[in-house]
Formats: sequence, structure tokens, C-alpha cells
Amino acid sequence: MSTSETPDYVRIKKEEVLRFCEACMQTVDTEEDQSRQLSSVLVEADYRGHFSHGLNRLPWYIRDIREGITEKQGTPEILKESVATAWVDGRNMLGPVVGNFCMDLAIKKAKEAGIGWVAVKGSSHYGIAGWYSMRALEHGMIGISMTNSTPITAPTRSKGRILGTNPIAVAAPAEHGDSFVLDMATSAVSHGKIEMQKRKNEKLPQGWCLDSDGKPTEDPDDVIDRGGCIQPIGGSEITGGYKGYGLLTLVDVFCGILGGGHYGPNVRMWTKSNEKPDLGQMFAAIDPSRFCDGFEGRLSDFMGILRGLEPVDPDKPVLVAGDPERQHMAKVDSEGGIPYHRNLVNSMNKLADELGVTPMKVIHVMLTSYRLAVLTTTSVGRLLSLSKSGSNLGFEGRLDTGKPKTSNMSTDSLHVKISKDEVLKFCESCMHAAGAEKDHGRQLSEVLFAADYRGHFSHGLNRIHMYVRDIQAKITEKEGSPVVLKESPGTAWVDGKNLLGPVVGNFCMDLAIKKAKDIGIGWVVAKGSNHYGIAGWYTMRALEQGLIGISMTNTSPLNAPTRSKKGTLGTNPISVGAPAKDGDSFLLDMATTTVAVGKIEMQKRKNEEMPVGWGQDVDGHTTQDPRDVMDRGGCLQPLGGPEITGGYKGYGLSTLVEVFCGILGGGHYGPNVRRWMSTTDVADLGQMFAAINPACFCDGFEGRLSDLLGTLRGLEPADPSKPVLVAGDPERAHMAKVDKEGGIVYHKNLIDSMNELAAELKVTPMKLM
Repeated sequence: MSTSETPDYVRIKKEEVLRFCEACMQTVDTEEDQSRQLSSVLVEADYRGHFSHGLNRLPWYIRDIREGITEKQGTPEILKESVATAWVDGRNMLGPVVGNFCMDLAIKKAKEAGIGWVAVKGSSHYGIAGWYSMRALEHGMIGISMTNSTPITAPTRSKGRILGTNPIAVAAPAEHGDSFVLDMATSAVSHGKIEMQKRKNEKLPQGWCLDSDGKPTEDPDDVIDRGGCIQPIGGSEITGGYKGYGLLTLVDVFCGILGGGHYGPNVRMWTKSNEKPDLGQMFAAIDPSRFCDGFEGRLSDFMGILRGLEPVDPDKPVLVAGDPERQHMAKVDSEGGIPYHRNLVNSMNKLADELGVTPMKVIHVMLTSYRLAVLTTTSVGRLLSLSKSGSNLGFEGRLDTGKPKTSNMSTDSLHVKISKDEVLKFCESCMHAAGAEKDHGRQLSEVLFAADYRGHFSHGLNRIHMYVRDIQAKITEKEGSPVVLKESPGTAWVDGKNLLGPVVGNFCMDLAIKKAKDIGIGWVVAKGSNHYGIAGWYTMRALEQGLIGISMTNTSPLNAPTRSKKGTLGTNPISVGAPAKDGDSFLLDMATTTVAVGKIEMQKRKNEEMPVGWGQDVDGHTTQDPRDVMDRGGCLQPLGGPEITGGYKGYGLSTLVEVFCGILGGGHYGPNVRRWMSTTDVADLGQMFAAINPACFCDGFEGRLSDLLGTLRGLEPADPSKPVLVAGDPERAHMAKVDKEGGIVYHKNLIDSMNELAAELKVTPMKLM
């Protein structure tokens, strides 16, 4: 290095960073053990490459201790408890102290009941969420953690900062010490990354943030000091940001709303040192041994498949969640220390002088090239740079004022209207004619009808052919009942016996509801199931009982993992429903791909092009021809699209669903799931269903949720013609329109197809209105 060059980065040993953090915390009279717990989390963040949540955060913790905002000693308190759940008051102690206490409690309960679910109020910033989910790995368990945070993210259509970056972390153990570790903000980036850009005097990448007027900005000061905000995963509405917004809200439902802490805009800003944070957080542990034996082996096999996929770019291999961190840790170990930017080290030296502690000892200096190499090999798209393309990606219809586009709801030459009763009767008649047991046909028909009624046409009448063919080909059983194979107080493992998906789904969710009423939570996983329609149908069953519902399913491999050409994962939907007051609710029902495969089917059926960004061709290139996806070996892309626009997060979510469904349940998973529309192979889908009783946590859940939903809906929109909505509002508006007009409007091509099916099965066609 030339003497005229100033090193941008220096390297410091982990032990030295740990010593420094502990020493700093103890100068403000933090209890020794609690200083250690905090310091361990900060060092782990930097060791894993999450510099936004490590040493960078130390001054904030010191400030809060000094000013009496965070307590420097004490113990969290359990306020309510069942065999599988607990509600904890963190008593405004350091976040890692609260988090460790709660996760250890969840693990203890999982050992007894199969699952432990702990919600907390009165906590504070707890570092990287993955720290807590990884504690479960040490016990051979799956760990989950979430936290709400400073309101810095704008809900879709809003220009105001109302929600936090609200991270989700899920860790699952594989063989030989390997693991799946997803740790992601549900915003485009974490707030800490904005801080890091400011500290380094660097611009923000395109697509991370908006200024106070709702316009894109590259200046970190616009966000940190001038009232700007971060965008959700997916960015703007046109690029699927409404799904990221739904996930942001989901985290607050499980944290601030369930735990009774602050939520949404009530959470303090980091810059305010005169308010207690009172964050809400959740921690869960699940014992895989309560489900299908061999969980770790299946997960290892699955991750090996993903890592072995042919990449689009040979220089960028396909990774799984946790691999970038493993690479970074290996690099730190081989090179003897953690790399820090000189600006950060300079600020830590000033802190050392102020507190009277020994500064950190630097062991090596580096130039900028090191930083670039680290980001290239370990970040997996951490620095987003969203496309400026103005192409319409077709998401407005999912988050509009509730009035579907004219082309979908007018009875013109291309559209016809049919009564709700007529649709139900036709579906039941078709399934009975195909040989399905009458009650099974009814259960399926109710789900298909609900999909169309709610505006999810890709999962309604459009699907009836598939179910009929599977019954006729004896790929799906036409009668029988699911069987419980294993059961504990909080869990159950079910064999769906290859019955119709809605039959299996209703059975499993009802079992989860029963367990939630008994002990606060029920977590049920099934193998041997089939396509079950809209995931939201099952969460709505929990809503009817005043419970929170969760459902996920794996699906046919049509989704390309980030960097891969090949469809190896399904659209793998996630649905979460939570009850509010007066019949209102939060109801998220989303594919973890940019769009569901049904939307591609609908474009093909209507002979229309796909919007840019929905799918890629067989060579991994973006395509607008739905046939490239449905017929020519192409595939869908995960939420966020390609890696550069954050698709690695959508890929992580798709994999997460597979972990909870095919891997945990012992059904088919990943590329082992049968190809779409195949009638020669049994589907053997894995699915999961959970119900949570809010009464086992802080009283007043429904009132708090109503307050948050009202706040979100009342936000000033960036465009006055497009009000801010919450998950479930587009469906409510669609149902109200159907009720008002007396029927559901379908495309004529679909009805022509249904008439052909009616003739084939010798059933009465649907009557048009």
C-alpha cells in the first residue's frame, strides 16, 4: 500500500470487538451478564456480515442505558402462560436479554408440547433476528423470531413512514451442522443499511427509499433526517410491493398487536431518547421430531439440490439462505478478523475516549478493493438497485379501490355473469359426476367458489378441470378421511391419504383450531395432500373462531431460485388472517412468487401477453409470452424478481414454505413435486395449518388490530385517487360488488371451456344471467 493511500477498511479480531463492547456497556453500569449478552449479538452480526446491526449499533444502546430509557439490570416477567404459549413483559430491558429469555422459554415449551410460541411487550432493539432463531438449532429445532421496529417504511400507496423494517428470521437444522437460516427485513432494506451508507458518505442505490414527498431518493439524509422512508420488499405497487407491505403488517400483528407493546406509528424513532421503545417481539420453536422422521436428512437433500442447480451465470452459483453468512464467517476466520470501515472505527475510538476504555486494536488495514470483493461474493443482492422500468406489471388490480377493472366486471361481448348458487351447483355436479364423494365435492366447490367470489379467479372455477382429471385418473382418492399419525398437545402430523386438498385442509385447520382453544396454539402439518385452492380459505376458518390463522402449501415446481434457470420451487403461498373488531380483519393471502401460476394460466387462456417481470424463459431471460412458462420449460420468478431487485428474499420465503410443508411433513418437496397439470403422478403435497389464540397473550388484541388497520387506511395517499388499503380490502370490495350485482363475472373463454366440460360429464351447464 502506498503511503499516500488511506485505508478504507481495517480488520479487528472478534475477541477484541467483544471485549470492547462489553467494556463500553459496563461503564454505564450495565450488569455484566447483560453486557455480555448484548455484545455477543453485536459481534455475531458483524461476523456474519450484517454490519448494519453490529458494532454500528453500540452507541444507541449506551445512550438508552445512560438516559434511563433501557433498564440495565433485572429479569423479564412471564405474565400469562400455557403449556405451549407465554406472554412476557420485557420490562424495557436490553433487547438481547429479553430475546434470549423468550427464545429459551419457547424451546423449553417445544420440548414439552411440540411447539412453543412466546410474545413479548416492553422490549427494545434486539440486534439480528437470526440470533434467536439460531438458538433453536442448538436443540435440533426450528426457530422463528420477528420484531417490530422504528416506523421508517411506507405502506404501499402511502408517502408516510408508519411501519418498521420488521424482520423475519427462520432457522432449520440439516445434517452435519448445515442449516437453513433466513434473516431478512420485510422492507427493501434494513434501516441500519441506510445508516451505514450515511456513515460511509455513499449514495443509496435506486429503489431503496423515498423522500418526504414520496419520490425516489439516493440521499440517506432524506430518510434519516428529513422525513423520507424505506419501501417494502418489491418496491412500488407496480413491482409487487403490496406483498412486502402485507408482510410488514404481518410482523406487527405477531409482535406489537399480539404482545401488547407499541405498534406501527406508536413505536419510537431511534433518534428520540426520551421515550421507552416498548417493542413487541415474538419467538417460536418447533420440534421436528413431532412430525415426520428424517427432517434433517430431507432438508440436507433439498439444500443440496438447490446449491447444485445450473446457474444462469457460471460465476454466480445458486445459494440457500445462510450461505452468504457462512462464506463471510469463513473469510473472517481465514483472515483473522472482522473488516470494519475506517469511519466506524474512528467513531468507536471517540466513544472509547469518552467512556475511558481501551480502544480496539487493529490487526490489519485494507483498501477499498476488499470491500468490493466481500460484497460480490457474500451479499446475494443485499445492495438493491431496482429497475427504473415503467412497464406495467399488472399488480394494480390487487390493491386498487376495490373496483375491479372494467374488462373484468362488465358483461360485454367477452364477459358473462353467473349467480353464486349456480357456480356452486355446477362445481358440485362436476365432481360428483367424476366420482368424488358428495361431501368431498361440496368442500372443494366451496373453496373454488370462495376464490372467484373474492376475486382470485386464478384459483376458482378455472381449476375445476384439474380436480376432475385427478379423480378420473385415480391420482386423487374420491373418498376416505385423513389420518393423524403423530400428535402432541400443540402439534399433529397428518396423512391426507391423497384426498382432495380442501378435504385435507379443512380437517387439519379444524384440528389446529381445537388445539389452539385447548392450549393457545395448534400447529398441524400434512403429507399426502393435493392442491387445496386459496390458502386464505383455511385462515378464514380460524378467523370465524376469533383466532389467528396461518396456512402454507408447497406446489408444482415453476419458480426459479435466485440465479437459477430451472423451476425448482412452487409458488408456495403464505396466508395469515387475524380478527379485528366488528367483523373486520387482516387477511394476507400471497404467493411467494411475483405472481401465482394461475395468473399465467389466465393470461394464456385470454391469449394475452404477461406483464414484464412475471416469468423467465428456459434460458433464464425475462419473457412476456405465457406459453414460455406454461409449455416451454420456463418458470416464474420469486417475489422481488431477479437478484438485483431483491428476489433473494422471495426465494428465501419460497424455501421457508417448503421447510414447513414438504420437509417437515414428509411429502414431496421442491423438484420432487409433480409437474403442473400432470395426471400420471400423485401430488403428495406438504401443507401446514396453524391457529393461535390471542386470548393467551395480551387482552384487547382485536381493538389494537382495528386501531392499526384504521391508521393504515387513513394515511394520506401519494395519489389521491388510490387510497391506502390493508390486506383483505380488495377482496372485501370485490365481494361487495358481486353481492350488489347479483353474480360473478367470468371471461367468455372460461365459460366456453366449462360448457365443454359439462357436455363431457353430462351435467347441466351453468345458466347465464
